[in-house]
Amino acid sequence: MNDVDPEARRRRLRGDYWLDFGIPALPAPDELDVLLGNIPGESASRLLNASRAVVSAA
Repeated sequence: MNDVDPEARRRRLRGDYWLDFGIPALPAPDELDVLLGNIPGESASRLLNASRAVVSAA
């Protein structure tokens, strides 16, 4: 897979969500907990609130 086309690469990396909506998928709540596990509390809280706002807006 030596595609140099950025769109082809995005489609491979981001899958169906990218094809359907044109944006990367957000992590699932369980994945987000794992990703935020080593981040200081205040930063994790801000990121969690921001992701909730994006989900609400979508």
